[in-house]
Amino acid sequence: MGDPASAMAALGLAANIGQMIEYSIRIVTKSKELRKSLDGSLPENRHKQVVTESLLSASCTLSAFIESCKAADKALSPEDEHLRDISSACGAIASDLLDELERLRLMSGTKHVKWNSFRQALKTVWGKAKLDLLAHTLEMYRNELKTILQISILKRLDVSDGRLIGLDETSQSILKETQASRKLSEDNFMVLLESFRRLHVSSSGANYSPVSRQVEGVGGYDLRSPLDHITTFDYDHTGKLDHLVLYRPGHGAIFIVRNNNNNFTPVYAQADGGSGIGGYDLQDSRDRIFAFDYSHSGKLDHLALYRPGTGTMWILENKSGVFNAVYAQGSPGAGIGGYDLASSADRAFAFDYTHSGKLDHLVLYRPGTGTMWILENKCGVFTAVYAQGSPGAGIGGYDLGSPADRAFAFDCSSSGKPDHIVLYRPGTGTIWILQNRRGDFSPVYHTGDPGSGIGGYFIKSPDDKAFAFDFNGSGMADHLAFYRPGAGTFWILENIQGVFRFVFAEGNPGTEGDSGGGIGGYDLLSSADRAFGFDYTGSGRANRMALYRPGTGTFWVLQRDINNT
Repeated sequence: MGDPASAMAALGLAANIGQMIEYSIRIVTKSKELRKSLDGSLPENRHKQVVTESLLSASCTLSAFIESCKAADKALSPEDEHLRDISSACGAIASDLLDELERLRLMSGTKHVKWNSFRQALKTVWGKAKLDLLAHTLEMYRNELKTILQISILKRLDVSDGRLIGLDETSQSILKETQASRKLSEDNFMVLLESFRRLHVSSSGANYSPVSRQVEGVGGYDLRSPLDHITTFDYDHTGKLDHLVLYRPGHGAIFIVRNNNNNFTPVYAQADGGSGIGGYDLQDSRDRIFAFDYSHSGKLDHLALYRPGTGTMWILENKSGVFNAVYAQGSPGAGIGGYDLASSADRAFAFDYTHSGKLDHLVLYRPGTGTMWILENKCGVFTAVYAQGSPGAGIGGYDLGSPADRAFAFDCSSSGKPDHIVLYRPGTGTIWILQNRRGDFSPVYHTGDPGSGIGGYFIKSPDDKAFAFDFNGSGMADHLAFYRPGAGTFWILENIQGVFRFVFAEGNPGTEGDSGGGIGGYDLLSSADRAFGFDYTGSGRANRMALYRPGTGTFWVLQRDINNT
């Protein structure tokens, strides 16, 4: 099937399957009231039957087309064979759906039943577990199909070919992404293909279970205020983020706790009404804290504390449990390195600007204004290596024009270096990942605004949150975790040569449908829920998932099940 004509025909058929998969995902996940009919067949089910039959037909047609090429002695490439596998799998799913639609048909003369949604009706036949697995499997095939098509186009077709102009919207979107992407080398293609061959395992293959469930706070800190925050910290200068910093902005409360076999004990404690830490009083509800590598040691053993809107920024060192300021401004103050920290919208995080593997630079940004600065530290003197605004043009093409914008450091290339910046806009599907080449930032992935999210996760809710996570226990935060507090939704994505796909998925990736089941028994049904990676065992790998619910005393730590790690 190596000639362009055959490739064009396969592209059309495969894109048709892609559209049918899209509709099928909506069939499974969309919550819409079904009305009764006189003939015993639900009207919405009739539409679903047509769509599902189309999926089955398109899958069978593509399979037959590929087989005819094979019979005509046209050699099948590895991606052709994979397309055949996908079409066969989609055909099997369509057959299952048609069988269940028939079972749900209201027979003539029977009492009409009213379901709230097709998904609810299917639950009566299949149960939630099988239904969720079906939705996740469809999502997986959609992502695979899209990527295989991109690879096929790159290898065989000129994407500027006039014959492609009349393609449907789905195919055109694939072509646009292909035009914007770097051409894949043969080696990279083989890596991708092999990863897809291993992908035919549902997300249920990555299960989590709790290793710690705290209901009265952690290490003496009660977690009873909705203002409470938690972050991780290298207290012992070991290079391990194995301590927790729990604090209550506006109340002077802060604990640092260590873990010894699920026995959390404080190494530093200031209760509610306390005096903060190292001279920083923590008396403002805007106060925030994160760990920072001030001394370029590769260890996040300093605490950065700041107060947006006041110009206040302090950095504290720890000497045998005694905290002292190595940098202090405010309150009020002049900010740091020329960045004034004068807006209540200001945010900050640590970043590896020089690809050293050290989070020894500071990123400060102001969502909604296009403002972002990156500061380096030379002997305690901070200066800008990148500065935009305010107002400014953002960074790397991302305009930072929405107050909803959020950013964090990410190890996109699995190098052990968090030297990429992820920027996303919850509620719009917008996400960009930027690389840094000697101060020149450019996207390695981008979509929106509006956009389609990443790896099947749509980022369509304003409640969506994301962070970098060490899924494999490699010591590298090279996966993306997305979650939606209050909805039970949690997804984890891996990156294979620029292609993102889920390795764990629970809950609807969009904004419609039923609530998900959370992760590892933690239901994620409160809008207050928060999550982060934590080095629970002191191994140097922050590969446990920590979740907490401020105001309730609830704190859990989850690990991947042994047989799946």
